[in-house]
Amino acid sequence: MPPQKTKDRKYTLRFLILSAFIAFILIMIVVLRVVTFDRFFSSMITLSFNVMEQVSERGFTLIMNRMRNMSILDQKIAQLIHLDVISADNLNEIATYTTNLMSQNEGIYTTIESIYYADEKGNYVFSQKNNDKNILTEIFNAKNTPPTHTIFNYDFNGKLLNKRLSYYAMQYQPSKEPWYIIAKKSKKLTWLDVYPYPPNHLLGISVTTPVFDTHNVFIGAVSINVRLDYLRRLIETIYLSKNGLVFIVSTDGRLVVFPHLTQYTQKALIQVKNLKKYPWVQEAFLEYNQTKHKNFTFKFQGAIYLASFDTLYSFNNSEWLIAAVAPANDFIAETLAVHFNTMILSLFITLIGVIIMSSIITFITKPLKRISEEIEKIREFELDDETKPPISSIKEISLINNELDAMKKSLRSFQKYVPSTLVRQLIETGEVAHLGGSKKILAILFCDIEKFTSIAEHAVPDLLIQQVCQYFDELSNIITKNAGTIDKYMGDAIMAFWGAPMAVNNPVYAASIAALLCVQRVNQLNMQWKKENKPPFVTRVGLHLGETIVGNLGSSERLNYTAIGDTVNIASRLVGINKIYGTQIIVSETVYEKIKNIFILRMIDRITVKGRVESHYIYELLTENKSALSFDVDAYKKYFNQAFERYQRRNWSEAIELFQICLKIYPEDTVSIVFMNRIQHFKTHPPKVNWKGDWNISEK
Repeated sequence: MPPQKTKDRKYTLRFLILSAFIAFILIMIVVLRVVTFDRFFSSMITLSFNVMEQVSERGFTLIMNRMRNMSILDQKIAQLIHLDVISADNLNEIATYTTNLMSQNEGIYTTIESIYYADEKGNYVFSQKNNDKNILTEIFNAKNTPPTHTIFNYDFNGKLLNKRLSYYAMQYQPSKEPWYIIAKKSKKLTWLDVYPYPPNHLLGISVTTPVFDTHNVFIGAVSINVRLDYLRRLIETIYLSKNGLVFIVSTDGRLVVFPHLTQYTQKALIQVKNLKKYPWVQEAFLEYNQTKHKNFTFKFQGAIYLASFDTLYSFNNSEWLIAAVAPANDFIAETLAVHFNTMILSLFITLIGVIIMSSIITFITKPLKRISEEIEKIREFELDDETKPPISSIKEISLINNELDAMKKSLRSFQKYVPSTLVRQLIETGEVAHLGGSKKILAILFCDIEKFTSIAEHAVPDLLIQQVCQYFDELSNIITKNAGTIDKYMGDAIMAFWGAPMAVNNPVYAASIAALLCVQRVNQLNMQWKKENKPPFVTRVGLHLGETIVGNLGSSERLNYTAIGDTVNIASRLVGINKIYGTQIIVSETVYEKIKNIFILRMIDRITVKGRVESHYIYELLTENKSALSFDVDAYKKYFNQAFERYQRRNWSEAIELFQICLKIYPEDTVSIVFMNRIQHFKTHPPKVNWKGDWNISEK
């Protein structure tokens, strides 16, 4: 017989999980046997280097932050003198400022040894910490005859302890000091490498900044000095390991900062080669000079050491390196012991896990099989079966069962597209969307953006789309939060209604609140957009209340939940009428009668719209609170009503006078201007004999 074709082999979840678990054990045993100690040791070394790099980075950040902040402070003093905030001619004012800085005992001020200011006239100011006991401030004034040398002693609270004044020719000349010469020559902020600075010739570093007058002519220099032992105290706060060291060394082998090594009173820095107490540090520096490797290991007297070197700061003739050196055993000894203990424990736990996993798999696979069947039905859109999956005692599987059941119900409705509010209702009630509609009293709202076509012509398309999306998002949130249903987006316009599909208590009130909040929110957005150089949007709103046909319209395959009818048409036309009167929210007479005792409105006109014979009053919705208005609305309405009555009776002169009074009460009123322009037209083109004051609007 010919061989039969084999089918695609299928495996059970139980088989796969157990096989994978057992394979993992076997692979782990093989790896533990194959991987050598050297590989593990290499990993531990890498981790140790990571620790060392983090420690070095901390030291780097600590030192550089201090140097950066001192640079900023030095520049600040120079800038204050340049701007004449501190007068260059008032040495006492400069001395007071530098003394106050030295008296501060936090942050960078704990690192500063002294501050100098000297000028081209031979004057100088010098403030220094006197062995952490007090603050010594000197002022040498060369313009006095004879020159005066004043010495002040302050405590660290800025209180003057004593003062001495002497008269003598200047002996100390800052203009010959390196910090002054370099500032004058470079004409920019400069850090000086280690040197003995006056008056005690202590070893330290300095940052110097030139000072210019308002005409950018060099007049002097400011220098901040830092004693090396202050930097040493910072380095000593960094812990690397039991026997590890973090230090700063120059590329030419000078130990700039080394833990517990006092150098600031020496005439020169100690060389690494003369560091007898730490010969392995000498070996590390020698190895670095030969290889220039940032991280490396080396052997010294049978022990393995780790070393890390990185550039800290560059000067004209040399660089500072921040270095970390430690015995490898400091990092890996305990880790090795933990590694072996963990390996043994892991093997034991894995064996127990095989037994536990087998029982758990059996417990899971049964309900998972049923879930797989349900998912297959959903994939095939077989949604008619309303049988719920069996309840599982596993919480996650039980939640999946419930979600699958809810998903099937939701998909039955989502096959026919409807607004989100209707979807929520259908899901809650278990209904399925169907064709049909009904008559309901709805509040219909339309809003659009004034002159949007002009805005779009001059805007960048991508940026405009982002702005419009933000606009729609903000207004949609307001509408939905106030119980409104968004029907559709039409270009730059939004159509929404209240009263369907969910009943709303007082839909006109909710719609009116939403309209006011939309205008208010757009005004807020305009302030934000102005800062972002985006065009402002002016929102126009039309609001009407009436009987409307609302429901699912379309075909059996796709539905649209919407509202249609004369009420919708009127609301749509009201939004466009705003551009005639320069208003933002126009409501119909029907809406006015519902909210006139709740909101502040004003009558706009009596109009007829295209396609309709009867005329209606229209109103502008202003605010919910009268105090929010900038004018006396009651006085305005009084005169406006009188003006409108004269207008209807063709008493043009009196009407114009009254409309002018309205403008005085409310200077920003555009409606009165509209009527005055009409009256001027009527004077030369009188209306028909049967005209009763109605204005016919032919635009849709």
